Amino acid sequence: MNEIWRNRMIYIVLWGLSILGITFYGGVISYGLFAMLTLLPMVSLLYVGYVLYRFKIYQEMGARWVQVNQRVPFYFSLVNEDPIGFAGLRVRYYSSFSQIVGLDDAIEYELLPGHRVHKESELICKYRGNYLVGIKEIEAWDFFRLIHICYQNREPLKAVVRPQIVMLDQLNCIDNLATVTREHDMADSIPDVLVRRYEPGDDPKQMNWKVSARQHELMIRKRIGERQQGICILFTTYRREEEEKMYLPPENKVLETVLALALFYAQQRIPSRTYYMQASLECLTLSGVDTFERYYEGISGVEFHRSYKPQRLLATLRNERELFSSKLVIFVVYEMTEIGGQLVQALAEHGVYVLICMIRNHEQVSGLDGIPNVRIVTIPTDRALQEVL
Repeated sequence: MNEIWRNRMIYIVLWGLSILGITFYGGVISYGLFAMLTLLPMVSLLYVGYVLYRFKIYQEMGARWVQVNQRVPFYFSLVNEDPIGFAGLRVRYYSSFSQIVGLDDAIEYELLPGHRVHKESELICKYRGNYLVGIKEIEAWDFFRLIHICYQNREPLKAVVRPQIVMLDQLNCIDNLATVTREHDMADSIPDVLVRRYEPGDDPKQMNWKVSARQHELMIRKRIGERQQGICILFTTYRREEEEKMYLPPENKVLETVLALALFYAQQRIPSRTYYMQASLECLTLSGVDTFERYYEGISGVEFHRSYKPQRLLATLRNERELFSSKLVIFVVYEMTEIGGQLVQALAEHGVYVLICMIRNHEQVSGLDGIPNVRIVTIPTDRALQEVL
């Protein structure tokens, strides 16, 4: 039996005894005790209402833009500016998608007249997205622990959370990385007869001066490897659920997986192209680690929506020439649809390696097992990528 029910039972017993007192004995004392005990709940209710109306709360987060699992400074203050004390205040936090380090919902604060309580801690957000964090509500008690009222915080903090960047040392889920890297490096070193515009960082020794003079701009010889787009990543932006607690974890894992794979291949000097659906088909390129920040900004701003069904993305890409000229195509999806399976089979028949990352908490029979050059890996939303990739 918790404290409030124990105190209420004691109060009921005392109130019942006061009734017996005025029934059998009467007198000023009996009637006085009865009146006092009868008015006590109303006085306590008025007191708690006054506390909730008069107390001040301030909270602040060290940064509005945060990254998943990044510790961000968090501060809050409870202030009593009145001449009477506040007996008991308890702070409740948003805990579904974030965590306040070192602070517990069970901590109770007492505020003397003119005093404040200031707490400094750290906030950790668990998933990518935009959601409320920090103080959710305040619970106030009276002196006798008979009544408590919860007050919803009217000025909550809203965090804009970006996906976590996971560094992968190796990919155990696919055994052809060495082949992809070696073929790319060999092809990348062979000059081609085709040319393109000069870009900062290109080797001046590969400059084609005759074509540059003819076109009045610097032109450089392509390398054979540049005709191969190394890696292509396709990922879903379809929102399957309506409740935050249902759609935030899988969406977070999708973007975390895409970023980890793209960064891993960028560190291997293998360029990648990432396709996803927004209002129209979008494509982001990553040529190396030096351009990863721009790539990260683009992926962080991706929106998920119920209208962005995977069929739209796959139907748009099934005739995309870049996919069939790639060394490896990676699918990051919740499940394989029929059109997705057809695209995977077509890619495998053209000699393209395919890695399918299924973001789900249980295995799915896809019908693609056993196809040469195709590998399927299941990634649960609560598992670290280093353990499954």
